Amino acid sequence: MIDSSISRSLRTPRPALNEWGGAQLRAVSPSGSFAKGTANHSGTDIDLFVSLKSDTASTRKEIYTTLFNKMKVEGYTPKQQNVSINVRVSGYDVDLVPAKHQGGNSDDHSLYRRRAEGAAPTPVPAVRNESSPPTKLNPGNPAGSHESRD
Repeated sequence: MIDSSISRSLRTPRPALNEWGGAQLRAVSPSGSFAKGTANHSGTDIDLFVSLKSDTASTRKEIYTTLFNKMKVEGYTPKQQNVSINVRVSGYDVDLVPAKHQGGNSDDHSLYRRRAEGAAPTPVPAVRNESSPPTKLNPGNPAGSHESRD
């Protein structure tokens, strides 16, 4: 059973992630040692995999940057890491791992890597895919708002 403070840490950033990703957000799901059940309560961070649809017009760098800016605007003190953005929630370190689905029936996603300034394809557990019109995350807006792409 998940400790209630850990459960709260998983739910707390969700409204900001929903607003940031809008219709392009496929799923937000635990990943890493926490999802595998190998995490312990002593110093383990919680990884949340943030999956965006393959038709998201933003680049992986824009996705990473706008998520960082959104978390800052929401009152967190985000820290940029190689492929994730760390925020502190209810006493836990939560690493947000934004990724862009590569399309098709695969579970492959591309991650932005700050240190390599590139993409790292990675397989992840299947998430539900819903269709919607493509949108572009607005990198010029620190709130991470969206604009439709026609």
